[in-house]
Amino acid sequence: IIKTVTTFKDVISAAISGEPHAALAWAGVVVILPFLENTLQQDEDAANGLEKIVYLLLRYRQLQDEVLVPEFQDSSQSESARQLLIDIRSKVINVYVQIYSYEIRLVMQCTKSKARRIVRNAVGADGWKEMWESIESVSKQIDDEIQSRLNIRTLEIWQKINDSMKQTGDIKGLQQATLASVQDGNQTSLLTQLPCAVNPMFDSAEMGAEESCLRGTQLSVLNDIQDWLEDPAGERAESMPEMLSSGPGSSSSKAIDATRNSTKTFFSTIARRLAQEFPDLRVHIADAVKNNLEIGSKGPQQQLQDLIIRPLLMLNEGIFMQVQLVIAIDALDECIEEREVGDLVNMLAALEKLHHVRLQILITSRPDNHIFRSFEKLPPGFYRSLVLEKIQPPAQQDDAMDDITRYLSYALAKIANERDISPEPLDKDDIERLREKADGLFIYAATACRFLDTDDFEDDEARREILGQIFDDDMETDGPQQKVDEIYLKVPSFPRLTKSSKAFIQQILGFIAVFFEPVCVPSLAELLCRDKKKLEERLRQLHSVIHVPQEEKAPLSLVHLSLATFS
Repeated sequence: IIKTVTTFKDVISAAISGEPHAALAWAGVVVILPFLENTLQQDEDAANGLEKIVYLLLRYRQLQDEVLVPEFQDSSQSESARQLLIDIRSKVINVYVQIYSYEIRLVMQCTKSKARRIVRNAVGADGWKEMWESIESVSKQIDDEIQSRLNIRTLEIWQKINDSMKQTGDIKGLQQATLASVQDGNQTSLLTQLPCAVNPMFDSAEMGAEESCLRGTQLSVLNDIQDWLEDPAGERAESMPEMLSSGPGSSSSKAIDATRNSTKTFFSTIARRLAQEFPDLRVHIADAVKNNLEIGSKGPQQQLQDLIIRPLLMLNEGIFMQVQLVIAIDALDECIEEREVGDLVNMLAALEKLHHVRLQILITSRPDNHIFRSFEKLPPGFYRSLVLEKIQPPAQQDDAMDDITRYLSYALAKIANERDISPEPLDKDDIERLREKADGLFIYAATACRFLDTDDFEDDEARREILGQIFDDDMETDGPQQKVDEIYLKVPSFPRLTKSSKAFIQQILGFIAVFFEPVCVPSLAELLCRDKKKLEERLRQLHSVIHVPQEEKAPLSLVHLSLATFS
């Protein structure tokens, strides 16, 4: 104990001068030392307690300097924190009081004779262990409260750190938002430099004015398309040749629209749409424009590579899940330049480079020969063809409504609703006659409904007169039969056909139209005294008006019965 106290002599001296409550306790230690030095046999329990007191006083000296003084000087302390500090200080003073009492008892013990000390120790009269346990108990309470204060202080520090981090994060977020806004503005400025054909987009104002497809029609075709899209091994492209206008839409030809009848702005329009719909692609497409500001005036091949393929390849490298994109190209046959059509179809083969990005193209077109040839040049398995047949009449025993009847009923009821008349302006027999006249073609049915939709539709007599004109094909312009006739007129007007080729086509159409029984390709070749292969080549140019089956022995047939009376 003497060695311990001597070791910390300087600390003890500083404590006596620095803290009045600790001074008495430390002075007591110093006073006791001479007695211990002169005592031959130190009382073991008393001496051990005094040694522990010395270490305890050293701890409280550090507590005073490093915790209590700085904490009391902190003006930002909460009331609860300050109250806890006051309680800690009170308990520390209590410990000093008990230590001072212990020291007085020890001094008194040391002044007694050895015999008396032995007797008192034997009966435990002074209770050194009990006194130390009391001191130690209060000291433990102080330790617990100090730990609580440190925990509170730590939480306060962490809260300040979190507040600072939040403020830093807010500033960083604001900086990032500002930077993103600037980048978005720059990207938008670059993307608007790309030529864009607005009218052909499905959600454009012009397309919105067109009559949309009737829900619930052509379900088998929709199911085929759905199966193709959901098939992991499905082809990249699907071609849908139409027999005349056998689809549920009724839009007229857009070949006179310069934004639709050429591929000059095709890929730049697709690129702008992809950039608009997919933010991950937007930055890559904008970078492509930034790297080549004249890309909008380049050829389709370069636009495809720079604006579509390369951005998709960059996206392809940065994703792990497969992304599926579908682009629908309607009425490819209305592209004026055959060469552009061939180039466009051939360029689709570049899609094979993509893996994680699955880009599929759905193309609708009349089955013109040059389009067929273009698709046949694509790699095997790259595309498939789904022929959009005309709507077949229902079987006699089938009560289900066919799509043409469903469309006629819907369209006429809609007109009646707008005119505030009976929801069934035509009886079932009239609708059935219209269905027969349409012969499976939506374009005929849609045109007939538009022809009936006049200002005097609510007048039964006027409505019957217009209906009679439709049934008798007695309309000068814009009637349903005239729409079909326009398609017939295009057939012998194919560009780049010699007079002999046109004569051959007219001969084919004439023979098929006047036959009482359908005829197959080999039989027609014999009747015309023509080579079968050459006949097949010409028939491929007539897919719009003649149904040519896959089986060679199957009979040819007219797509619409009115061709037999067309002149």
